[in-house]
Amino acid sequence: MDLTYPRWKSPEPVTERAHLRKTIQVQPFPINLEGLIDVGPYGTRLSTVLLIRKNGEAVFIERDIWQLVDDEVVKANPASQRTFNFRVEPVVSPA
Repeated sequence: MDLTYPRWKSPEPVTERAHLRKTIQVQPFPINLEGLIDVGPYGTRLSTVLLIRKNGEAVFIERDIWQLVDDEVVKANPASQRTFNFRVEPVVSPA
């Protein structure tokens, strides 16, 4: 597996902690800390987009990718997406 540069999604599932820094979207996998503590599944839980127009109109969109249901990781329903519209006011520096 060539992980010489960061990728959106690894071509193969990430199975080692060292590979986490080379991808953005991680499919859930079991992880433990130094073989001592089982912390459960680790992976990318959310996807977030923030769009801001020059006129200050902003849209924040957040979507679940994975959910934990009864201690089992399942693919989230895309309909669970949350969208927030708001306005960003410019900051005016005193002259």
